[in-house]
Amino acid sequence: MQESNQILDLEQAGLHSQESLYPFALEKELIRSVRSGERTEALHKLDRFVEELTTSGGKEMIIRQGMNQLLGVLLQQIILSGFSPQGLYNSPDLYNDLNKLREPEEMSAWFKEKLVLYMNALNETMSQVQDQWMQETVDKVIALMEQEYAQDISLESYSDRFGVSIYKLSSGFKEVTGINFIDYLTRLRLDKSKELLLTTNDKVNDIAYRVGYQPSYYYRVFKKHEGITPTKYREMYREGP
Repeated sequence: MQESNQILDLEQAGLHSQESLYPFALEKELIRSVRSGERTEALHKLDRFVEELTTSGGKEMIIRQGMNQLLGVLLQQIILSGFSPQGLYNSPDLYNDLNKLREPEEMSAWFKEKLVLYMNALNETMSQVQDQWMQETVDKVIALMEQEYAQDISLESYSDRFGVSIYKLSSGFKEVTGINFIDYLTRLRLDKSKELLLTTNDKVNDIAYRVGYQPSYYYRVFKKHEGITPTKYREMYREGP
């Protein structure tokens, strides 16, 4: 030990033997499942983790050390995701709580309880974030529709623009506005056309083009929703008080 410039063989020194008892690969898989919100898979990985730790180590102290190390990894993940472990679990010292347990089954059950509590809180937070994000996305889509209603727009074009699946945008749009995209666009175009009918002397065919419709289709859609033709609408409301 007093000599310098020596090469030490770790295999001969045996320094790796104790570390190899800890299932690092399963730890990574477990945390990956937790981050993904896969509760069933996370609990399954925890079972495998405890099983491998038990069969590899055997001694209570080795198992306890492994579970403490896993707890440290979980607590780090909880803090990184913005939660307070003390607030989440209402406990001043989780390590002390864990170390009171002796049997692997007890440790596993205790750990599962903590894992489920965290994943529930995480999923709730993620859901709130996603709802807020969808609300903001739909608001942006509606703002663009107000500008682009006369163009050849579609839900698919907006899903590509905002990088969200057409299914999610469709369901999110209906949840926020109460109607689907096509019905909203139709109502927007008709409202714009009614404004033009009453405030301009433009021909009805020209108004149809200005709101994004072919004249023949515009007549049909207008009468279906309003019960009268665009020409009759103009005559009725321009002659009124």
